[in-house]
Amino acid sequence: MLCRVTNREQACDAIAELIFSAQVTTARNMELMYQLYAFCSSQPALKGVMQNWMRRSQQTLEQWFAPDTARGLDAFIEGMTLHFVTDRAPLSKAAIRLLVGQLAGERAEEEGR
Repeated sequence: MLCRVTNREQACDAIAELIFSAQVTTARNMELMYQLYAFCSSQPALKGVMQNWMRRSQQTLEQWFAPDTARGLDAFIEGMTLHFVTDRAPLSKAAIRLLVGQLAGERAEEEGR
């Protein structure tokens, strides 16, 4: 998905699609992610595995975003993915895209103001 991206706007679109689509949020992927978090938290020696995983994701995002923004977006992707699959009323793709854009520095009118 991100391999076809050529600019920041497309990267924001791809991130929203990544969170919203079922490509990442499959039951198996989520199970593996939960297990990895749990296992690494009980095995301090594996902290490097998690750090490398995060760094690889951040490096991908750094193709379109500043390093600090890439870190924030990486954390948002992980957190929003978890919320998306567990929330009783997950956010719409448009709402996710708006949040991604805001984190990436896009200017948008605030809702309801």
